[in-house]
Amino acid sequence: MLLMVKIYILNKKQGSFMNKKGFTLIETVIAIGVFSISILSIALIFQLTAANSADPGTRMQSVLIAESLMDEILSKSFIKPTGGFSGPFTNANRNQFDTVIDYNGLNFSGITNSAGDSLPGLENYTVNITVSNTAIGTIPNSDAYLVNINVIGPNDNFTLKGFSINQE
Repeated sequence: MLLMVKIYILNKKQGSFMNKKGFTLIETVIAIGVFSISILSIALIFQLTAANSADPGTRMQSVLIAESLMDEILSKSFIKPTGGFSGPFTNANRNQFDTVIDYNGLNFSGITNSAGDSLPGLENYTVNITVSNTAIGTIPNSDAYLVNINVIGPNDNFTLKGFSINQE
């Protein structure tokens, strides 16, 4: 009986030594590895996000240029007025455009207002405009235009599409 008590006490002492709170070296190394991989993954996500939004200022500028030109184009008549402007359809003559279709094929570098005045700080932007007939629902293609404005900025390419419908 005494022998059994001694064995029990020895086992109890060994058990208490084995049940101490803490981590082994292998557990610590594995935890550091998992933590490192997690941190690297998060850093990679941040890097990709930063690369894809390199300069939101140039993107916003491209959007504003396209919207401004779309407003200008859609404010024009669908049908050519009697004695309307007959060309040449260049950026220098843009203030004389009187219909939406006059803008078809207009390409220019360096943003200008409709009067032809250069706008400072926008020299590195290029604009390509196409206007084509298109059908929209029940509206035949002879009574609707699809306007595409492509603005190419220093680090960005933005396209805005709009429609002009014959309401005359």
